[in-house]
Amino acid sequence: MRKLFALLALVAVVFTACDKGEETPTTKSSIVPKTTVVEFARIGGEQIVEFSIKHPQGGNITAEENCEWLDAAVEYNTELRITASANTGDAREAKVTLKYAYAKDVVITVKQKAGNTGAYDVEFVANRFEGIYFGTE
Repeated sequence: MRKLFALLALVAVVFTACDKGEETPTTKSSIVPKTTVVEFARIGGEQIVEFSIKHPQGGNITAEENCEWLDAAVEYNTELRITASANTGDAREAKVTLKYAYAKDVVITVKQKAGNTGAYDVEFVANRFEGIYFGTE
């Protein structure tokens, strides 16, 4: 009888000692942008790149740009706001890197058209054309 109680106590110790602890996620996170290339006209401006996180694990996403004419900021962990200043020189290109502690970095390529495209210093864009039209029947 004493052996039976000792055996039961041993079994109870073995099963309580097998604590798995905190489980680690088996699926890696990833950043999924809607686009990886953004293009600006020579006058610059602002554009938003939407993205999502597959298998989020907490924490924030940050953005790093590699030039002075570009500013990038992450908003709400779902949008990348990119602002480019006006270009007065040749066409240029830069990279914005999205970083997340639990995923591989994602690079967004930003391109801007040349600012020295002609002899004119003012560019006029007509939204509509009004006038009298003469046609043939």
